[in-house]
Amino acid sequence: IVNNHLLFRNFYMKDIHGQQAVLNGEYQFWENRYRLDARFEKFMVLNTGFADNESFYGQVYLSGLADLDNHNGVDNVTVNARTENDSRLYLPLSAGMTAVSDINLNANLEVNDKLNVQVIFDPTVGDILKTTGNGDIKITFDKDGNLNMFGEYQIAKGDYLFTLSNLVNK
Repeated sequence: IVNNHLLFRNFYMKDIHGQQAVLNGEYQFWENRYRLDARFEKFMVLNTGFADNESFYGQVYLSGLADLDNHNGVDNVTVNARTENDSRLYLPLSAGMTAVSDINLNANLEVNDKLNVQVIFDPTVGDILKTTGNGDIKITFDKDGNLNMFGEYQIAKGDYLFTLSNLVNK
């Protein structure tokens, strides 16, 4: 602690598997401000289920860099990373995005075949697109709940069970 600042210098944080992230930065007590830089390798950044978040959930491991701060009263997160082994992301299309207050996300992701993606059209009849692939995706999410995705994702392998109102399964 120096001059009302809590300093992080090579501060190690572990996920549930013992993988480490290294933090550097500071927290200013009286201003309630922070600025952190994180470096991580095969680190679990998402570990949620449908009950936690109906919009997206899964277990995602990333390697890369992140910058976090709360300037102007808004939490800002910038991530540059690639997906790692055993990553799974579930995207139910029937769920609407809910607004997340006071957060701005700007992520540049190198997606590879280590990430298994399931796009869930209708879970009651098994209408699910399962894919692995490669690409570069830019994701932005702002404090008003606006989600934008840009880039290219090429499916290398996939499976899709087509259903039509419980009448046809192909």
